[in-house]
Amino acid sequence: MVIVGHFLPSAVGTGGHHRSYQIAWDTRRVAGDRVVSLTWPMVKELRELNAALVGSVADDNVRLDDATLPYTIDRLRRAFRKVRGNWFQLLSPTRVVLSPWGEASLVDRYRALVAAARDRVVCIIEHPCFQALARLNRELGIPTVALFHNLESLDVGGPLDFNRRWTTWARIGDLVTELGVLRLCDERLCISAVEAGFVNGLGIPAKHYPYRPVGEVAAWLDRVRAQRAARTASPSRRTQLVMLGSAVHPSTAKGFQWFVDGVARGGLPNGVEIDVVGAGTDRLSIGTNNSGPIRFRGWLTAGELESLLVSADAAVLPQREGFGAVTRLPELSAAGIPVIASEHAAFAAGPVPGLRLVDDEWSSWRRAIDDVQNGRLRYVAEARQDEDSVLQRTLGRMMGADV
Repeated sequence: MVIVGHFLPSAVGTGGHHRSYQIAWDTRRVAGDRVVSLTWPMVKELRELNAALVGSVADDNVRLDDATLPYTIDRLRRAFRKVRGNWFQLLSPTRVVLSPWGEASLVDRYRALVAAARDRVVCIIEHPCFQALARLNRELGIPTVALFHNLESLDVGGPLDFNRRWTTWARIGDLVTELGVLRLCDERLCISAVEAGFVNGLGIPAKHYPYRPVGEVAAWLDRVRAQRAARTASPSRRTQLVMLGSAVHPSTAKGFQWFVDGVARGGLPNGVEIDVVGAGTDRLSIGTNNSGPIRFRGWLTAGELESLLVSADAAVLPQREGFGAVTRLPELSAAGIPVIASEHAAFAAGPVPGLRLVDDEWSSWRRAIDDVQNGRLRYVAEARQDEDSVLQRTLGRMMGADV
Protein backbone atom coordinates (compact mmCIF):
# COMPACT_ATOMS: atom_id res chain seq x y z
CA MET A 1 0.00 0.00 0.00
CA VAL A 2 1.50 3.33 -1.07
CA ILE A 3 0.12 6.71 0.08
CA VAL A 4 1.32 9.71 -1.93
CA GLY A 5 0.50 13.03 -0.29
CA HIS A 6 1.50 16.67 0.00
CA PHE A 7 1.19 16.83 3.81
CA LEU A 8 3.29 14.86 6.26
CA PRO A 9 0.89 12.62 8.24
CA SER A 10 1.12 14.11 11.72
CA ALA A 11 -1.02 14.43 14.84
CA VAL A 12 0.49 17.90 15.32
CA GLY A 13 -0.07 20.51 12.66
CA THR A 14 -2.74 22.00 10.44
CA GLY A 15 -5.97 20.40 9.30
CA GLY A 16 -4.14 19.08 6.23
CA HIS A 17 -1.64 17.23 8.44
CA HIS A 18 -4.50 15.79 10.50
CA ARG A 19 -6.36 14.60 7.39
CA SER A 20 -3.22 12.89 6.08
CA TYR A 21 -2.75 11.36 9.53
CA GLN A 22 -6.31 10.00 9.43
CA ILE A 23 -5.75 8.49 5.97
CA ALA A 24 -2.53 6.80 7.10
CA TRP A 25 -4.15 5.60 10.35
CA ASP A 26 -7.15 4.02 8.61
CA THR A 27 -4.93 2.49 5.95
CA ARG A 28 -2.67 0.86 8.54
CA ARG A 29 -5.69 -0.63 10.28
CA VAL A 30 -6.27 -2.57 7.06
CA ALA A 31 -2.75 -3.19 5.73
CA GLY A 32 -0.64 -3.10 8.91
CA ASP A 33 3.06 -2.49 8.31
CA ARG A 34 2.68 -2.90 4.55
CA VAL A 35 2.01 0.84 4.20
CA VAL A 36 4.53 3.26 2.72
CA SER A 37 3.90 7.05 2.86
CA LEU A 38 5.54 9.11 0.13
CA THR A 39 5.30 12.82 0.94
CA TRP A 40 6.16 15.28 -1.81
CA PRO A 41 6.50 18.74 -0.21
CA MET A 42 7.25 20.45 -3.54
CA VAL A 43 3.52 21.12 -3.81
CA LYS A 44 3.78 23.80 -1.11
CA GLU A 45 6.67 25.50 -2.90
CA LEU A 46 4.80 25.44 -6.19
CA ARG A 47 1.73 26.96 -4.56
CA GLU A 48 3.84 29.79 -3.16
CA LEU A 49 5.42 30.36 -6.57
CA ASN A 50 2.02 30.32 -8.17
CA ALA A 51 0.55 32.75 -5.63
CA ALA A 52 3.33 35.19 -6.47
CA LEU A 53 2.56 34.76 -10.16
CA VAL A 54 -1.13 35.43 -9.64
CA GLY A 55 -0.35 38.49 -7.55
CA SER A 56 1.79 39.90 -10.33
CA VAL A 57 -1.04 39.73 -12.86
CA ALA A 58 -4.02 40.38 -10.59
CA ASP A 59 -4.48 44.00 -11.61
CA ASP A 60 -7.95 44.17 -13.15
CA ASN A 61 -6.93 47.25 -15.15
CA VAL A 62 -4.35 45.31 -17.19
CA ARG A 63 -5.91 43.60 -20.18
CA LEU A 64 -4.36 41.06 -22.51
CA ASP A 65 -4.63 43.34 -25.52
CA ASP A 66 -3.03 46.43 -23.94
CA ALA A 67 -0.29 44.87 -21.76
CA THR A 68 3.27 45.84 -22.61
CA LEU A 69 5.39 43.35 -24.54
CA PRO A 70 7.87 42.68 -21.66
CA TYR A 71 4.97 42.12 -19.27
CA THR A 72 3.32 39.66 -21.65
CA ILE A 73 6.56 37.74 -22.30
CA ASP A 74 7.27 37.38 -18.58
CA ARG A 75 3.70 36.26 -17.93
CA LEU A 76 3.89 33.60 -20.64
CA ARG A 77 7.31 32.38 -19.52
CA ARG A 78 6.16 31.71 -15.97
CA ALA A 79 2.76 30.35 -16.99
CA PHE A 80 4.40 27.74 -19.25
CA ARG A 81 5.79 26.10 -16.11
CA LYS A 82 2.37 24.82 -15.08
CA VAL A 83 -0.11 24.99 -17.94
CA ARG A 84 0.05 21.37 -19.07
CA GLY A 85 -3.54 20.17 -19.18
CA ASN A 86 -5.02 23.68 -19.07
CA TRP A 87 -3.71 26.06 -21.73
CA PHE A 88 -6.16 28.77 -20.60
CA GLN A 89 -3.62 29.52 -17.88
CA LEU A 90 -1.49 31.16 -20.56
CA LEU A 91 -4.16 33.85 -20.74
CA SER A 92 -4.91 34.04 -17.03
CA PRO A 93 -2.77 31.99 -14.59
CA THR A 94 -4.63 30.58 -11.60
CA ARG A 95 -3.50 29.52 -8.14
CA VAL A 96 -3.94 25.83 -8.90
CA VAL A 97 -1.04 23.46 -9.62
CA LEU A 98 -2.34 20.30 -11.26
CA SER A 99 0.66 19.27 -13.36
CA PRO A 100 3.72 20.47 -11.47
CA TRP A 101 7.16 21.10 -12.86
CA GLY A 102 9.74 18.46 -11.98
CA GLU A 103 7.31 15.59 -11.38
CA ALA A 104 9.68 13.15 -13.13
CA SER A 105 11.67 12.73 -9.90
CA LEU A 106 8.47 11.81 -8.06
CA VAL A 107 7.56 9.23 -10.72
CA ASP A 108 11.05 7.71 -10.47
CA ARG A 109 10.77 7.40 -6.68
CA TYR A 110 7.34 5.84 -7.02
CA ARG A 111 8.54 3.34 -9.65
CA ALA A 112 11.32 2.26 -7.29
CA LEU A 113 8.84 1.71 -4.44
CA VAL A 114 6.52 -0.33 -6.65
CA ALA A 115 9.39 -2.42 -8.01
CA ALA A 116 10.55 -3.23 -4.48
CA ALA A 117 7.07 -4.18 -3.22
CA ARG A 118 6.65 -7.83 -2.28
CA ASP A 119 2.86 -7.81 -2.59
CA ARG A 120 0.37 -6.33 -4.99
CA VAL A 121 0.17 -2.55 -4.64
CA VAL A 122 -2.80 -0.27 -4.03
CA CYS A 123 -2.00 3.45 -4.41
CA ILE A 124 -3.70 6.37 -2.62
CA ILE A 125 -3.15 9.88 -3.99
CA GLU A 126 -4.13 12.88 -1.87
CA HIS A 127 -3.87 15.63 -4.50
CA PRO A 128 -4.73 15.91 -8.22
CA CYS A 129 -1.17 17.06 -9.00
CA PHE A 130 -0.20 13.39 -8.72
CA GLN A 131 -2.07 12.63 -11.93
CA ALA A 132 1.10 11.20 -13.53
CA LEU A 133 1.00 8.41 -10.95
CA ALA A 134 -2.64 7.66 -11.73
CA ARG A 135 -1.76 7.32 -15.41
CA LEU A 136 1.24 5.13 -14.60
CA ASN A 137 -0.91 2.93 -12.37
CA ARG A 138 -3.30 2.38 -15.27
CA GLU A 139 -0.38 1.08 -17.33
CA LEU A 140 0.89 -1.15 -14.50
CA GLY A 141 -2.52 -2.47 -13.44
CA ILE A 142 -2.27 -0.88 -9.97
CA PRO A 143 -5.57 0.31 -8.43
CA THR A 144 -5.63 4.01 -7.50
CA VAL A 145 -7.79 5.61 -4.81
CA ALA A 146 -8.30 9.39 -5.04
CA LEU A 147 -8.46 10.99 -1.60
CA PHE A 148 -8.14 14.69 -2.42
CA HIS A 149 -8.30 16.99 0.60
CA ASN A 150 -10.69 19.18 -1.39
CA LEU A 151 -11.54 20.03 -4.98
CA GLU A 152 -8.40 22.09 -5.57
CA SER A 153 -9.66 23.69 -8.77
CA LEU A 154 -12.62 25.23 -6.95
CA ASP A 155 -11.22 25.80 -3.47
CA VAL A 156 -7.77 27.36 -3.81
CA GLY A 157 -8.78 30.21 -6.11
CA GLY A 158 -11.89 31.19 -4.15
CA PRO A 159 -15.25 32.09 -5.72
CA LEU A 160 -15.43 32.51 -9.50
CA ASP A 161 -15.41 36.10 -10.74
CA PHE A 162 -17.55 35.96 -13.86
CA ASN A 163 -16.62 39.55 -14.72
CA ARG A 164 -13.12 38.29 -15.54
CA ARG A 165 -13.81 36.15 -18.57
CA TRP A 166 -10.37 34.68 -19.18
CA THR A 167 -9.84 33.90 -15.51
CA THR A 168 -13.21 32.14 -15.41
CA TRP A 169 -12.29 29.99 -18.40
CA ALA A 170 -8.93 29.19 -16.80
CA ARG A 171 -10.64 28.15 -13.56
CA ILE A 172 -13.09 25.94 -15.46
CA GLY A 173 -10.14 24.44 -17.32
CA ASP A 174 -8.60 23.54 -13.94
CA LEU A 175 -11.85 21.86 -12.92
CA VAL A 176 -12.04 19.82 -16.13
CA THR A 177 -8.43 18.68 -15.60
CA GLU A 178 -9.11 17.70 -11.97
CA LEU A 179 -12.24 15.78 -12.90
CA GLY A 180 -10.16 13.96 -15.52
CA VAL A 181 -7.75 12.87 -12.79
CA LEU A 182 -10.64 11.60 -10.71
CA ARG A 183 -11.90 9.56 -13.67
CA LEU A 184 -8.47 7.94 -13.99
CA CYS A 185 -8.79 6.54 -10.48
CA ASP A 186 -10.60 3.34 -9.47
CA GLU A 187 -12.19 4.78 -6.31
CA ARG A 188 -12.92 8.36 -5.24
CA LEU A 189 -13.46 9.26 -1.58
CA CYS A 190 -14.32 12.89 -0.78
CA ILE A 191 -13.85 14.68 2.54
CA SER A 192 -17.02 16.69 1.89
CA ALA A 193 -20.54 15.43 1.27
CA VAL A 194 -20.99 18.42 -1.05
CA GLU A 195 -18.05 17.36 -3.19
CA ALA A 196 -19.13 13.72 -3.23
CA GLY A 197 -22.59 14.77 -4.43
CA PHE A 198 -21.15 17.12 -7.04
CA VAL A 199 -18.80 14.49 -8.48
CA ASN A 200 -21.53 11.84 -8.42
CA GLY A 201 -23.86 14.25 -10.18
CA LEU A 202 -21.39 14.48 -13.05
CA GLY A 203 -21.47 10.70 -13.48
CA ILE A 204 -18.18 9.94 -11.70
CA PRO A 205 -18.93 7.59 -8.76
CA ALA A 206 -17.66 8.96 -5.43
CA LYS A 207 -18.22 8.30 -1.73
CA HIS A 208 -18.16 10.56 1.31
CA TYR A 209 -15.20 9.85 3.61
CA PRO A 210 -15.57 12.48 6.35
CA TYR A 211 -12.76 13.67 8.56
CA ARG A 212 -12.77 12.32 12.10
CA PRO A 213 -10.09 12.49 14.80
CA VAL A 214 -8.17 9.21 15.20
CA GLY A 215 -5.16 7.89 17.06
CA GLU A 216 -3.09 10.47 18.92
CA VAL A 217 -5.39 13.29 17.81
CA ALA A 218 -8.43 11.54 19.32
CA ALA A 219 -6.52 10.76 22.52
CA TRP A 220 -5.46 14.40 22.88
CA LEU A 221 -9.03 15.64 22.38
CA ASP A 222 -10.30 13.12 24.94
CA ARG A 223 -7.78 14.54 27.41
CA VAL A 224 -9.01 18.08 26.73
CA ARG A 225 -12.59 16.94 27.19
CA ALA A 226 -11.79 15.31 30.54
CA GLN A 227 -10.02 18.43 31.78
CA ARG A 228 -12.96 20.59 30.72
CA ALA A 229 -15.35 18.36 32.67
CA ALA A 230 -13.19 18.70 35.79
CA ARG A 231 -12.62 22.46 35.63
CA THR A 232 -14.22 24.88 38.07
CA ALA A 233 -16.10 28.04 37.12
CA SER A 234 -13.95 31.14 36.77
CA PRO A 235 -14.76 33.93 39.24
CA SER A 236 -13.91 36.57 36.61
CA ARG A 237 -17.25 36.08 34.85
CA ARG A 238 -15.54 36.74 31.53
CA THR A 239 -16.56 34.70 28.48
CA GLN A 240 -13.64 33.27 26.56
CA LEU A 241 -14.08 32.24 22.94
CA VAL A 242 -11.56 30.72 20.54
CA MET A 243 -11.42 31.02 16.75
CA LEU A 244 -9.22 28.24 15.42
CA GLY A 245 -7.99 27.59 11.88
CA SER A 246 -5.25 28.15 9.31
CA ALA A 247 -5.44 31.67 7.92
CA VAL A 248 -2.95 30.62 5.23
CA HIS A 249 -5.95 28.92 3.61
CA PRO A 250 -7.77 31.62 1.56
CA SER A 251 -11.39 30.82 2.47
CA THR A 252 -10.51 30.50 6.17
CA ALA A 253 -8.69 33.82 6.15
CA LYS A 254 -11.63 35.54 4.45
CA GLY A 255 -14.06 34.14 7.02
CA PHE A 256 -11.88 35.23 9.91
CA GLN A 257 -11.48 38.71 8.42
CA TRP A 258 -15.25 38.95 7.95
CA PHE A 259 -15.74 38.13 11.63
CA VAL A 260 -13.10 40.66 12.73
CA ASP A 261 -14.78 43.33 10.59
CA GLY A 262 -18.13 42.40 12.12
CA VAL A 263 -16.72 42.95 15.61
CA ALA A 264 -15.39 46.35 14.50
CA ARG A 265 -18.82 47.36 13.18
CA GLY A 266 -21.22 45.69 15.59
CA GLY A 267 -19.11 45.00 18.67
CA LEU A 268 -19.23 42.13 21.14
CA PRO A 269 -21.18 41.74 24.38
CA ASN A 270 -19.36 43.17 27.39
CA GLY A 271 -17.00 40.69 29.00
CA VAL A 272 -16.41 38.59 25.87
CA GLU A 273 -12.84 37.95 24.71
CA ILE A 274 -11.72 36.01 21.63
CA ASP A 275 -8.38 34.31 20.94
CA VAL A 276 -7.69 33.84 17.22
CA VAL A 277 -5.32 30.89 16.81
CA GLY A 278 -3.67 29.10 13.91
CA ALA A 279 -1.06 29.46 11.18
CA GLY A 280 -1.09 32.99 9.77
CA THR A 281 -3.73 34.38 12.13
CA ASP A 282 -1.23 36.81 13.63
CA ARG A 283 -1.23 38.62 10.26
CA LEU A 284 -4.91 39.45 10.68
CA SER A 285 -3.96 41.86 13.47
CA ILE A 286 -2.57 44.41 11.00
CA GLY A 287 -4.23 47.75 11.74
CA THR A 288 -5.67 46.67 15.09
CA ASN A 289 -2.55 47.00 17.27
CA ASN A 290 -3.62 43.60 18.60
CA SER A 291 -5.69 45.34 21.25
CA GLY A 292 -9.31 45.15 22.36
CA PRO A 293 -11.42 42.04 22.89
CA ILE A 294 -9.69 40.06 20.10
CA ARG A 295 -6.19 38.63 20.53
CA PHE A 296 -4.40 37.38 17.40
CA ARG A 297 -2.17 34.59 18.68
CA GLY A 298 -0.79 32.95 15.54
CA TRP A 299 0.67 29.46 15.85
CA LEU A 300 0.69 28.07 19.41
CA THR A 301 2.62 25.21 20.94
CA ALA A 302 0.66 22.04 21.73
CA GLY A 303 0.66 22.91 25.44
CA GLU A 304 -0.56 26.47 24.85
CA LEU A 305 -3.34 25.28 22.57
CA GLU A 306 -4.46 22.60 25.03
CA SER A 307 -4.62 25.14 27.86
CA LEU A 308 -6.67 27.49 25.70
CA LEU A 309 -9.14 24.77 24.65
CA VAL A 310 -9.62 23.62 28.24
CA SER A 311 -10.57 27.14 29.38
CA ALA A 312 -12.65 28.22 26.34
CA ASP A 313 -16.39 28.61 26.81
CA ALA A 314 -17.06 28.07 23.09
CA ALA A 315 -15.47 28.29 19.65
CA VAL A 316 -16.46 30.37 16.63
CA LEU A 317 -15.89 29.17 13.04
CA PRO A 318 -16.90 31.77 10.43
CA GLN A 319 -16.41 29.65 7.29
CA ARG A 320 -18.66 31.27 4.68
CA GLU A 321 -17.34 29.81 1.42
CA GLY A 322 -14.94 27.27 -0.04
CA PHE A 323 -14.75 23.55 -0.60
CA GLY A 324 -13.26 20.71 1.39
CA ALA A 325 -14.27 20.46 5.04
CA VAL A 326 -13.42 22.29 8.27
CA THR A 327 -11.42 19.66 10.13
CA ARG A 328 -11.54 21.69 13.34
CA LEU A 329 -15.31 21.28 13.54
CA PRO A 330 -15.36 17.56 14.49
CA GLU A 331 -12.22 18.08 16.57
CA LEU A 332 -13.77 20.83 18.71
CA SER A 333 -16.87 18.69 19.12
CA ALA A 334 -14.74 15.73 20.23
CA ALA A 335 -13.10 18.01 22.81
CA GLY A 336 -16.53 18.86 24.26
CA ILE A 337 -16.46 22.50 23.15
CA PRO A 338 -19.68 24.20 21.94
CA VAL A 339 -19.22 25.68 18.46
CA ILE A 340 -20.87 28.62 16.70
CA ALA A 341 -20.34 28.15 12.97
CA SER A 342 -21.49 29.47 9.61
CA GLU A 343 -24.20 27.41 7.93
CA HIS A 344 -21.79 26.74 5.07
CA ALA A 345 -19.43 24.86 7.39
CA ALA A 346 -22.02 22.14 8.05
CA PHE A 347 -22.71 21.40 4.38
CA ALA A 348 -19.53 19.32 4.13
CA ALA A 349 -19.86 17.04 7.16
CA GLY A 350 -23.35 17.62 8.55
CA PRO A 351 -24.23 18.49 12.16
CA VAL A 352 -22.02 17.49 15.08
CA PRO A 353 -22.72 17.57 18.83
CA GLY A 354 -22.62 21.03 20.39
CA LEU A 355 -22.98 22.90 17.09
CA ARG A 356 -25.00 26.12 16.64
CA LEU A 357 -25.36 27.16 13.01
CA VAL A 358 -25.89 30.85 12.18
CA ASP A 359 -26.40 32.82 8.99
CA ASP A 360 -24.24 35.65 7.67
CA GLU A 361 -26.03 38.44 9.55
CA TRP A 362 -23.87 39.82 12.37
CA SER A 363 -26.93 40.03 14.62
CA SER A 364 -27.18 36.21 14.46
CA TRP A 365 -23.61 35.86 15.68
CA ARG A 366 -24.25 38.36 18.47
CA ARG A 367 -27.29 36.39 19.66
CA ALA A 368 -25.37 33.11 19.61
CA ILE A 369 -22.50 34.67 21.60
CA ASP A 370 -25.07 36.06 24.04
CA ASP A 371 -26.36 32.51 24.50
CA VAL A 372 -22.83 31.32 25.35
CA GLN A 373 -22.41 34.13 27.85
CA ASN A 374 -25.74 33.39 29.49
CA GLY A 375 -25.23 29.63 29.61
CA ARG A 376 -27.86 28.81 27.00
CA LEU A 377 -25.43 27.21 24.54
CA ARG A 378 -23.95 24.05 26.00
CA TYR A 379 -22.31 20.92 24.70
CA VAL A 380 -24.50 17.81 24.78
CA ALA A 381 -22.49 14.63 24.36
CA GLU A 382 -23.54 11.88 21.99
CA ALA A 383 -22.39 8.27 21.96
CA ARG A 384 -19.44 7.72 19.67
CA GLN A 385 -19.66 5.17 16.91
CA ASP A 386 -16.44 3.17 16.58
CA GLU A 387 -16.93 1.55 13.22
CA ASP A 388 -14.80 0.93 10.16
CA SER A 389 -14.43 4.00 7.95
CA VAL A 390 -15.36 4.15 4.28
CA LEU A 391 -11.64 4.03 3.47
CA GLN A 392 -11.12 0.87 5.53
CA ARG A 393 -14.04 -0.87 3.86
CA THR A 394 -12.88 0.24 0.40
CA LEU A 395 -9.28 -0.89 0.90
CA GLY A 396 -10.42 -4.15 2.48
CA ARG A 397 -12.48 -4.91 -0.58
CA MET A 398 -9.69 -3.93 -2.99
CA MET A 399 -7.04 -5.92 -1.15
CA GLY A 400 -9.34 -8.90 -0.93
CA ALA A 401 -9.75 -8.80 -4.68
CA ASP A 402 -5.99 -8.74 -5.12
CA VAL A 403 -5.24 -11.79 -2.96
